[in-house]
Amino acid sequence: MKKIFFIFLFFSSQLFAQNNQFVRTYTNFAQKHVEVSGEGYVVGGIFMGQISLFKTDWSGNIVWAKRYSSGNSFADMKKLADGGFVIASTNALLRTDSSGNVIWAKQYGNVSIITVDTATGGGYILAGSTSASPSVSKIFKTDSGGNIVWKKALKDVTYDRIYFPRA
Repeated sequence: MKKIFFIFLFFSSQLFAQNNQFVRTYTNFAQKHVEVSGEGYVVGGIFMGQISLFKTDWSGNIVWAKRYSSGNSFADMKKLADGGFVIASTNALLRTDSSGNVIWAKQYGNVSIITVDTATGGGYILAGSTSASPSVSKIFKTDSGGNIVWKKALKDVTYDRIYFPRA
């Protein structure tokens, strides 16, 4: 049976000193959105079993939509300084340019990634857990190409959600 998820998005923003608001229905399951300064929004989630991103203009019209084969579970997304995006999936990290085109994708095996952020000095910091029993929490750092620089197991640590605080 084919399932279609509907989302209702409500965004408000200042544009030319006017309060522009819209409500749109998309046949997509949105899990995270980020504002793209001066352009609109990029929304990430799962569509038809694949990680998906779509960009809207300020009126909610879809500018572009992309689906990716790297992973089938959307965990987190961050907008990067160059306008691109880094997307965390079940056991993968995906890097795109500002138009959603894949720059690289890396698989990390037995780790379920739950969050990603940019790391001081470049690269990315990821947090997640192993799928082994008992589950072990892990954090690891990658370089800017997604290659693991280091990883640490956090034994006896459980979590609902890991966040990386910013100063």
